[in-house]
Amino acid sequence: MQVVRRTVIAALGLAVAVSACSQEEVVAPPSTLADVSATTDPASTQPAISSPSTTVAVREMPSFRVVEQIPSDEGEVIVILLDAGDHDDVDIENLMSHVVDEYGPAVAYVVDDEAAVALVLAGETSGAVLAEHYLARLEDGNRVVYMGPLAEFGWYLVGS
Repeated sequence: MQVVRRTVIAALGLAVAVSACSQEEVVAPPSTLADVSATTDPASTQPAISSPSTTVAVREMPSFRVVEQIPSDEGEVIVILLDAGDHDDVDIENLMSHVVDEYGPAVAYVVDDEAAVALVLAGETSGAVLAEHYLARLEDGNRVVYMGPLAEFGWYLVGS
């Protein structure tokens, strides 16, 4: 009974506050005034308000193909060959999220050159070709480490 009484009192207080506000002009904070423009429609007494566009450009995942799938005791190892091009950290993040969801590998290597495929399969970790074309590695099924030209981005956990 006590909880119901408190809820009714809170609701009445809110109704009184809303009623008082509806009789006064409410001014938006300055930060939102800059984001909206108001015009008066001659047929109406209410201003027509338009707000800025919130459209966000969606990036497509880069084209790729899985060129190797190797079963192992720890889980599947795959090698992914991206189409040649300028790839960045966002491309890799989109790709790796898809790869983890779709294939669920324990380990994945991402390269953008056929010669780099053979090198990562042979266990190579350095050299001129890999420095330019070895883009990322998935470890333990969820840790992405940026390699070669993207190494400056460090690493992240998929889904984090």
